[in-house]
Amino acid sequence: METLETIALVLGIIADTIAIASAIIVIATKRDEKPKHKK
Repeated sequence: METLETIALVLGIIADTIAIASAIIVIATKRDEKPKHKK
C-alpha cells in the first residue's frame, strides 16, 4: 500500500508549495503597496 503514502507525500509537498507561494505573494504585495498610490 505505497499508494496512500505517495499521495500523502505529494499532498504535503503541494501544501508546502502553496504556503511558500502565498507567503511570497503577501511579501510582494506589501512591497508593491509602498511605491504605488492607492485608488
